[in-house]
Amino acid sequence: MFNYRTQHMFSYRTKHMFSYRTQQMFSYITQHLFSYKTQHIFSYRTQHMFSYRTQHMFSYRTQHMFSYTEHNTCSATELSTCSATKHCTCSAT
Repeated sequence: MFNYRTQHMFSYRTKHMFSYRTQQMFSYITQHLFSYKTQHIFSYRTQHMFSYRTQHMFSYRTQHMFSYTEHNTCSATELSTCSATKHCTCSAT
């Protein structure tokens, strides 16, 4: 009687405690690892993609817009003729 009770109580406790602890540790580890990795990968990718795209788009647009307007500044007495490549020339009227 004593032996049976102690065996069953011991086996029940160890099984349940062990499974509970491993589940909790496993879920904690996976949640934290997963969230940490995804946050860092996501933030790294978005930051770098965003900054790369905006820098390049911004510099490309401003350079081309600037060069276009720079070539397109003719005086009031001159006529501007622009080609398909948006390169403008001024000619006297």
